[in-house]
Amino acid sequence: MRVPRTRNAAARGFTLVELLVVIAIIGVLFGLTIAAVMTYMGRGRDVEDRSTLEQLSASLKKFKADKSRYPLSKLYLSNNYADYWTPPASVSPQLAKDSLNCLQTMFPQIVWNDPNSPIDWSGGLGMPQGGVVLEGDQCLVFFLGGIPGSGPACLGFSKNIRNPTTAGGERLKWFEFKSERLTQSHGNAFYSYQNAHGEKAKPYAYLSANNKQNGYNFLLVINGTKLNDTDCPTLGVNPYAETFPPPNQAAPTPRFLNPDSFQLISAGPDGAFGPGTTDQGTVWTASNPGQTSLNAGKDDISNFSSLVLGAGQ
Repeated sequence: MRVPRTRNAAARGFTLVELLVVIAIIGVLFGLTIAAVMTYMGRGRDVEDRSTLEQLSASLKKFKADKSRYPLSKLYLSNNYADYWTPPASVSPQLAKDSLNCLQTMFPQIVWNDPNSPIDWSGGLGMPQGGVVLEGDQCLVFFLGGIPGSGPACLGFSKNIRNPTTAGGERLKWFEFKSERLTQSHGNAFYSYQNAHGEKAKPYAYLSANNKQNGYNFLLVINGTKLNDTDCPTLGVNPYAETFPPPNQAAPTPRFLNPDSFQLISAGPDGAFGPGTTDQGTVWTASNPGQTSLNAGKDDISNFSSLVLGAGQ
């Protein structure tokens, strides 16, 4: 007697439902893996950002030890010596004077009018007629990395005592900037240095007390009229203060953090500087550094706080 065949369940293929379940499980596992990788990468960028900021801070202190002053965070540069005495209308005479004093302090034996070796602060990349004003993020790169070069690159300053812009020979630098993070974001030849946060990367803001107690420049608007500006206007960053004057009031003078040195600020992973650094109405205090926690800037880091600036709220 013939026994009828029975199908073995193990020999069957997947049903459509089973196949969809397997695909869904694989998708979930893939999503979890991607999320873990992105979290790991994000933490790595945070660590690199903090490390870079600490290295830049150390380099600025080394610059101060070598040159007896911190770099300016607003600098007028011209290849023509006469421009410092009669600057363009867009450049204040005080800025031109301070800039010349800073350059001559750095390079006391510089010769401006040597026809055989002319000064060229742009490293051959082109200086506008009448010179250029560097903002704080550009000053950070210029002073620590030297004159710009194509590539992008920082060429350093020549050790030629008569002309720090000459090509070749031994070079002087205080920081080695990574070329892939240098950017020309101000429409001229001079570089800014971006943090490590990929598509959200922003240049480091550098603000100097200009070797004067509480000597920071900050945005001041009274009755809708701008009377003063920060040294990082394109980034929109004011120096942080323990107290700030109320909106539309000039007094009292802000009590800035690091009143006799400098501030470095990174915009962090969100690519936005916080309102605590952009308006008079927001006050940062050492005991309550959380004014920006619900807004852009909650992840900003700086050289004057071991915390992110929006921590604690």
